[in-house]
Amino acid sequence: MTNMKRLILIVGMMLAANAPAMAQITELMHFSGAVTVGETDKMELQRRVRTWLREGMPEEYLEKNTARENAISGTSFLRYDSKVPAASNMTHGSVMYDFEITVSDQGITYLFTNFRHEGKIKFHAITDANHFPHKIQAVEKPWYDLVWRDIKQQLNHRIPQMLETMQQAAKNEESTAKLDTKAKNEAARLTGTPPNR
Repeated sequence: MTNMKRLILIVGMMLAANAPAMAQITELMHFSGAVTVGETDKMELQRRVRTWLREGMPEEYLEKNTARENAISGTSFLRYDSKVPAASNMTHGSVMYDFEITVSDQGITYLFTNFRHEGKIKFHAITDANHFPHKIQAVEKPWYDLVWRDIKQQLNHRIPQMLETMQQAAKNEESTAKLDTKAKNEAARLTGTPPNR
């Protein structure tokens, strides 16, 4: 075998051996979906979403300017308390995230993404990788994967709970019903006829 063929064979074997590692592309952890509300005025739906952002979010948020019409974008965080005893003092902190909620007359669409861990030791961007993909220090600690999985497990538990309250707020027609009742009562008062309920 010539030297050139050996070189090609060696390079080919190296590429084949590294193919699984090279093919593992991860995505940022995210939560997205849509909530159909039916025929609801866009302004009313936007008011419901903004009320939920003020009263229903676990923590305060910072709204961002967005070029998209009818979109509400912002950044918020969740407190993170590590369930991994060996790492709890070093990894307690928060998980920051970005969100965008778009309002239409039929409902809302949402995207919560760009989750990133902040603490004494930072785990940075949270992805769909099964194992901790970032290098923090020269020596890997055995608990890195445990903390990585704990962060993701807590997000997979807490974010859907939070989104459930947002969906309930978007579908809440209580304020609209109150306005309708108030309008009917006012019309009945002016005309002297009992309101239809």
